[in-house]
Amino acid sequence: MADGSAGIQPRQRTGGAGYVGEVLEILLGDVFVGTIVELHGRNSVFTFDESYIANDDRPILSRGFIDAYDRLRVRGGALGKVLPLFANLLPEGELREYIAEHAGIDVRDELALLWVTGRDLPGAVIVRAADGREVPPLAAGGPRLIPAGDRLLRFSLAGVQLKFSAVRNAAGGLTIPISGRDGDFILKLPSTRFANVPVNEYAMMNFAREVGLDVPDCRLVDLDRVEGLPNDVDDMTERSAFVVRRFDRVGGKRVHMEDINQVYRQYPPLKYDNHDYNEMARDIYRLTGVEGLRDFVQRLVFTIAIGNTDMHLKNWSLIYRDGRTAELAPVYDFLCTSAYRIYGRNSLALNIGGTKALTAIDDGTFERFAQRADVARKIVLTAAHEMRDRIRETWPKVRPGVLEQVPSVTARIDELLDHIPFFSGKPEVAAEPVDIDEHEELT
Repeated sequence: MADGSAGIQPRQRTGGAGYVGEVLEILLGDVFVGTIVELHGRNSVFTFDESYIANDDRPILSRGFIDAYDRLRVRGGALGKVLPLFANLLPEGELREYIAEHAGIDVRDELALLWVTGRDLPGAVIVRAADGREVPPLAAGGPRLIPAGDRLLRFSLAGVQLKFSAVRNAAGGLTIPISGRDGDFILKLPSTRFANVPVNEYAMMNFAREVGLDVPDCRLVDLDRVEGLPNDVDDMTERSAFVVRRFDRVGGKRVHMEDINQVYRQYPPLKYDNHDYNEMARDIYRLTGVEGLRDFVQRLVFTIAIGNTDMHLKNWSLIYRDGRTAELAPVYDFLCTSAYRIYGRNSLALNIGGTKALTAIDDGTFERFAQRADVARKIVLTAAHEMRDRIRETWPKVRPGVLEQVPSVTARIDELLDHIPFFSGKPEVAAEPVDIDEHEELT
């Protein structure tokens, strides 16, 4: 069900211009932040609670609500659909369709989706109905809740890939809770369109760990060792799934985080637009200092080396371990996406130093990148060269394992390290076809 129209209608409301419908409460952990109020049609408005505004030690909900002087923007959100902060917490693609269909709600109804998934969103945000109801009203004329309301999959993980929240079971495998909620792990299923995506991601995350990047614990698991997998997704030909430990759940507590698309107050479809790596570097330096900037530069170099052409704004996040101090979150969604013959194969998701073309990137690119980001050239080039050296030293060691798992990825990385001037030291080689500036998402 791609658009929510097959047998499922939007929730119907009646009332005049002053109509107020459902009220959702927003919390950050156990701190009450504000409310989202449904207005007539599909409109809503978010308002901060006075107690949150008055709290000088308030945990940060989003840098997108904080101005250049580090003051909270307290103006209500524009009328319309839910604000970008909340829209970016919702799943996209297959998972969104799956949850909406099984909850009997319109896939476009973001308030209802927040209601269903609000107790287990990414980070520490909690959304709940002000009147305590666990599930939204049934869609007018739509199906009964499938399954019953207390067995709905009630979690949200951003991205287009079909994935579930899971917990480790006594046998050493994984179990998807009945509600899908409160898991410590993310289980990513095989793609129905692209071969060996879980194996690709596992190999690239291991490579990233070997070159010193901050990588959460991850592994491959056979789907036969996963309990509670819904019957309608348990018939996949590929049997290896990718499992990664959640870094926003530590010791049973929620740790708040937000992706860069949320920081820039953009809706999910704009995650490739309006901003670039140069601007991200400037803002990450402002928020996290020199070490954060160095880390960002080194992740960029690694992204280029593995041909990850889908590192859009939602694939970078800030984490607030103490509730207020921003750090770069551990890496995620590292794949060699350019091993697949899709749009964007030869160009990055965003601009760096004036280019997206992989085979145009050289030292000059990073110099222009530093200039456009208004950060120190020496910091950028030193960090970039350090990561380049680590990649050159490490790739021959990890290559045999990657070759055994995903030969197409090995061949692609060999090709990139030989053709990208920054790694090869050779002039730009125009040996590949010109890109169409679009991306087909894997993450």
